[in-house]
Amino acid sequence: FFFFLFFSFSFLLIFFLLFFLFFPFIVYVPVASRSTVLFFITRDLANIEPMYQYSLQWFVNIFDKSITNSEKSSNIIERLLKLNDHVTYSIYKKVCASLLEKDKLMFSFLMSTRIIQSLQKTITSLKNIEDFKKQHDQDTTFSSSSNSDNDINDSDDEKKKDISTTTTSTTILGLGTISQSIKRATLSTSSLTISTFTSKEFRFLLLGQASAPLEEGTDTTVPHSMTSWLSTRAWIDLMVLSTMLPIRSDSITLIASFVQSNAEWKVVYDAEDPDFTPFPDGYDEEIKLSKFQRLCLLRCLRPDKVVPSVVRFVASTLGHKFTEPPSFDLASAFKDSSNIIPIVFVLSPGTDPMANILRLANKKGSKVDSLSLGKGQGPVATKMVNQATVNGSWAVLQNCHLF
Repeated sequence: FFFFLFFSFSFLLIFFLLFFLFFPFIVYVPVASRSTVLFFITRDLANIEPMYQYSLQWFVNIFDKSITNSEKSSNIIERLLKLNDHVTYSIYKKVCASLLEKDKLMFSFLMSTRIIQSLQKTITSLKNIEDFKKQHDQDTTFSSSSNSDNDINDSDDEKKKDISTTTTSTTILGLGTISQSIKRATLSTSSLTISTFTSKEFRFLLLGQASAPLEEGTDTTVPHSMTSWLSTRAWIDLMVLSTMLPIRSDSITLIASFVQSNAEWKVVYDAEDPDFTPFPDGYDEEIKLSKFQRLCLLRCLRPDKVVPSVVRFVASTLGHKFTEPPSFDLASAFKDSSNIIPIVFVLSPGTDPMANILRLANKKGSKVDSLSLGKGQGPVATKMVNQATVNGSWAVLQNCHLF
């Protein structure tokens, strides 16, 4: 008996110690979730270009600096928001410095969609828990009411007490009630409007008709009234997209709308900027397509306008600063380097950073030794680097080749 009592007391003591030690950190779970999403985005960039590879230590260093440099706040929700925004933009700046120009918008779009997908899963799971709790409360309330009807001795006060106990909010450790958690998950993404989308819509934007091929034998002939301005490929894309978009209250699908109102849709097709042109047949008023759904529809009608629309989508999700990659700052890159982390310049033909390097070295009061590599220059370069490690000078190796 004494052994059991001692064991129970020890278990409770350990539990409370762990609770009070880790409780202050649990509220930062949304920041950890955002950082996880960002890390795997950077990891997946290697699938686009093998040169785009980033280490976990590099990511952790940026994360630690964001914790230190982000704006402080005594309000935990504001603190979460500022931390997430600072980490997100810091990763964006550092990664953009190492991306080719053609891939920078793609990276911004990937960030916005991955963040939305992550938050959709979080909020959906929290809402499912809340719905389950409400259903459980209703069942418990109904059971309490039935039992009270059978017991004529129950007073009205006792009945009210039983019902009130079933309507208490479910609390998630470190996050508060579920409704507060849903709000906090939304706030911790951004203060801007979020355009949700489904996985099918995302695949369609990337792959078009290949994302969900039509059944064999489906008639894909373009109606005669639209052959003058709509290609067969665009028509098939519209047929696939029509299965994903909401249907009007009168059961008119997107394809049926194009057949009935082809003149109105041609106005959208001919518009200089179709993204700002109202869609006919209630696709703006009744159905109210989301920004992402409009993006999918533009992919079918005007592929040449997808890039400007993607820019606006990113701006409305993460902010305009994520659509304007910062220019390369050598001084900032120098702060991220060390005696064991060099700066590597991947140059396009005709560019030479040597003038900027000499200017920064003069500002820092450092000596610069440079060498253009070629046949037989390997030993000379090794000697120059070894000397730089001793006297603290900068060793610049030019004419390097990537393999």
